[in-house]
Parts: sequence; structure tokens; C-alpha cells
Amino acid sequence: MKAARLHAFDKPLSVDDVETPEPGEGQVLVRVAACGACHSDVHLATGEWDAFKPRMPMPLVLGHEVAGIVVGKGKGVERLQQGDRVGIPWFFHTCGSCEYCRKDLEVFCSASQVTGVTVHGGFAEYIVAWESHTIPIPKSLPLAAAAPLFCAGGTVFSALAKVNLDETVHLAVWGAGGLGHYGIQLGKLAGARVTAVDLRAEKLGAAKKAGADAAVSADEAAAWFGEPANQADVALVCATAAEAYQAAFRALKRNGTLLVVGIPSKPLSWMAGDLIRSGVRIVPSRVASRAELRDIVALAAQDRVRSEIQTFPLQEIQTVMSRLSAGEIFGRAVVVP
Repeated sequence: MKAARLHAFDKPLSVDDVETPEPGEGQVLVRVAACGACHSDVHLATGEWDAFKPRMPMPLVLGHEVAGIVVGKGKGVERLQQGDRVGIPWFFHTCGSCEYCRKDLEVFCSASQVTGVTVHGGFAEYIVAWESHTIPIPKSLPLAAAAPLFCAGGTVFSALAKVNLDETVHLAVWGAGGLGHYGIQLGKLAGARVTAVDLRAEKLGAAKKAGADAAVSADEAAAWFGEPANQADVALVCATAAEAYQAAFRALKRNGTLLVVGIPSKPLSWMAGDLIRSGVRIVPSRVASRAELRDIVALAAQDRVRSEIQTFPLQEIQTVMSRLSAGEIFGRAVVVP
């Protein structure tokens, strides 16, 4: 099969001929129909995330937002049949028995395996997956539109599930791109007032189309949120700049909530006095559980949440990585092998 592989950190991916994997017991073979390209793939490819580097089997097939069709089964597979449509998310496998897995907090499982990180991912024509960790995709949902839900959409869904959103809440979304456009839609679906913030004018225009009540340039955010009527109850930061977090913190009302989703390369810091005086709660969110993924897939299948996508052939994988790094893609880039 063809697969896009990372041979060395901070080097271009290459599309290689490799052996098609075979499913083991409890696993299925999936023909990849689409795989979303995530900014996490850029971090991994450049070697920025030191904690993962020792666990990455090089040369590595990246890609962790996978949607495809079951074409083969290993022993013991009962639920899935050939032809079934499935998604394969960030967590390739979790143990199911630790205290976190038992509490539906499997995102903290210390024995987890990660798709496209510790095992080969979806920038390929085929991938193996555990039957237990695949997510069914309804026929009403196109596979290319489904793929980004298995990281980007699920991550934002999980973050917003940690707060109570309704018509009394003003939600500010920092970063109106790949993750942010899900935040805008989910916020409006809950009835909240939503303001999108971004540096790029074209993303602000797209944010309005996605349903944002207001779209504010990051350069003007301090003045805009400085008006008492515009202060936010909740700030969801999808941007990867430390400056976005500082701005979002200042935009919040007292006793507001700052949701941490985007991962900057610089440390984040606040004075203890600022936290005490503001009462702001800082709540991190790490991807999504299988239950949460099933929920957002159901919303998408009902056309209540939409993925704004741009598709690319596998041979253009390095173009995708370069454009992601430069912030030139609104919505999600999806690789179609």
C-alpha cells in the first residue's frame, strides 16, 4: 500500500510503498477513505513534543483522524462486519481496567496507545484498528466530513461539555480555524452568544458564516471585550499562541471559565493574585472519550454540526503539512488516499 511516513524529525514526509498491515485478534483492517490532518501532526513531525518522541516507531505513518470501511477481520471480532463504516480516533487503544478507564476517563489511561503516534496512523491506504475502539459512522455522514470529528470535533465537544452553555452565556472562541469552527457551532447549538476572535480576516468572515454573533480581530479584542457588555463568561482557546491565552483571560468576567485546548510552544503563566481576584477557573481538556465521540458523530449525522473541509490527495501530504504550519487552512484539511 501507499503510506506517508515520517523518517526523521523536522524533515518532509515521503509517500512510500509499504506492506499492508494484517489485523490481529480483536482487530479489523480498514480501508482508509479519509484522514484529517491536525496541527498535532505538525508538532509531532517537527519533534516539538519531546514526551512522545521515544514512543514513536520510526519511520512513522502519521494521522489520527481516520474514517474508512472495514475490509478484513481478525479472530474474535463480532460486532463489526465487512463494509461497515468506522472512525479511528486519537486513542488507538486503552486498557479498560485502570481507575480512569473504569470512570469513563480513558483519556488519562497510562497504558494508552495513540493512533499515528505510538502506532501507525491513517495517512495510508489501510490501517488496522481495535474493534473495541472504533466509532460507527452512519451512512448519512460522508466519510471525509466525519474524519475530523475524531480529534478536532471531539476535542472541542469534550471541552464545552465541561461548562454549562445556554442562552445566558457569552462564549468567546479564540482561533476560528479547524477547532474553532466546531466551537462556534456547538456554542450556538446550546443557545449561547458566541464571539469569534482571530488574526486573519478571512477566518473571521468564515466564523460569521459558521454562526458567530460577532467576529473580532485579535488586534481589537482588548478594546472590544473591555466593554462591560462584551465580557465573556467562557473563553475557549483553540489558538496555539500563548498571547491568545493572556488575551482570553483578560476578556473574561469575574468567576469565568478559561478552557484550555490549543497547545502553545511557550509556557502559560498567571499571577496567583490575578487568579484569586478574578475567580477565573482554568479548565484543561484532553481530546474526547469514545462516548463523547459517538455523541458528536450523532450530531453531525443529523446535520446539526458540519465539518468545513478541504481535501487533498495523499501525494500532496507535504503541501498539507506546510499549509497547516502556516495557518493557511480554514476548517480542516482532509487527506484522501
